[in-house]
Amino acid sequence: MSIKSIFVPGDKSISHRVLILSAIADRPTVIRNLNRGEDVGSTIKVLRGLGARIEQKRDFVLVTPRPFSKPKSVLDCGNSGTTMRLMAGLLASSQFPSELSGDRSLLARPMERVVIPINKMGGRIQCSQDGNGPIKILPALVPLKAIDYKIPVPSAQVKGAILLAGLGADGKTTVTEKIATRNHTELWLRSFGVGVEVCGLKVSLNGGVRLKSPGEVTVPGDPTAAAYLAIAALITRAGSIKIENVALNPGRIRWVEILRGMGADIDLELIASGVEDIGNIVIHNFNKGLKPVEINAHLIPDLIDEIPALAVLMARVEGTSIVRGAMELRVKESDRVKVIYEGFRRLGIDIDMFDDGFSIKGGGNILLRGGRVNSYGDHRMAMAFGLCNLMSDRSIYINGKNSVVISFPGFFRELNRPKNWIDT
Repeated sequence: MSIKSIFVPGDKSISHRVLILSAIADRPTVIRNLNRGEDVGSTIKVLRGLGARIEQKRDFVLVTPRPFSKPKSVLDCGNSGTTMRLMAGLLASSQFPSELSGDRSLLARPMERVVIPINKMGGRIQCSQDGNGPIKILPALVPLKAIDYKIPVPSAQVKGAILLAGLGADGKTTVTEKIATRNHTELWLRSFGVGVEVCGLKVSLNGGVRLKSPGEVTVPGDPTAAAYLAIAALITRAGSIKIENVALNPGRIRWVEILRGMGADIDLELIASGVEDIGNIVIHNFNKGLKPVEINAHLIPDLIDEIPALAVLMARVEGTSIVRGAMELRVKESDRVKVIYEGFRRLGIDIDMFDDGFSIKGGGNILLRGGRVNSYGDHRMAMAFGLCNLMSDRSIYINGKNSVVISFPGFFRELNRPKNWIDT
């Protein structure tokens, strides 16, 4: 039986960062395989609103930097927390006022965690009284001052916002994390010529550095998207598949370790090393039963977007799986703990909910009942409920199904293909 090759969109997290850095670099940048979802589209829209020239061609995106200027209207971040938080950091040193806003879901997400450290640097940014968006940015009266800041809640977006603010600050800005989070900001700053120092959980950079464009960048495939398709293959036992040209950043493929721990047979094939390691993820034909798993707080930062998919697989596994220490899931695009609990109960999955997670008592041959579930407009939850459809002989209707356009517009088309992955 041969292995079927499939592909996923360009990585969403990397796409945001490459766009932002290209917009403030010294010369134009060609970006290939940019994620074409609505979240990244929000970053494009915001950068254009500030004056950057961004041309979207069929096979690439060309970013021509221009000096930022006062936007003509509110900068709409859509549903993208990454856009709002990273741009708040970048704009903190600007000499003009601006406002970052978004949809109802985004305006319910915590933004004070960005506002506090940036204002300690001398920024003048404001969020709502309840600590959420929108974020209003007033002109900087004096140059920002570097900061040595310990992040209380692990967040790659907060880290990235502080580092971007640090580009416009006097001195060395240092961010210290409790738990290591995604390091895309650090890696891609280096690729644009910024001297980023990493020592354990500390990340530092000096302000006043002019970014140097590498000229051309190719965004690797999204490992989170790959996780959902890998789990689809395990659920359906659809033969061996190879997900090609994926970012193999260790902080983004923690889900591979989890699946291996559950008994899945997965290989990683490194094909290129550069700013990010890139390779293939091979999920081998698997007919044995998987084992339940426990996921604790120290793993959550590396699994924040994959937990919904892993939860679906837990329902397919004989025994009880547990997720704890996952409070951050409650302040994503939805309260994912609650949405998983409500949806799974409706579909007949045996699940208990905690303040910081859930437990699932699965069954190896579980057959879910049909019905209607609500993703609350959360693209990861819509994708997870799509996986549930693979475990039911009845239709599962998903409110907010179209939210997958935020990160993976072709997800449901790809999800209908598992039977075609089998080469008989």
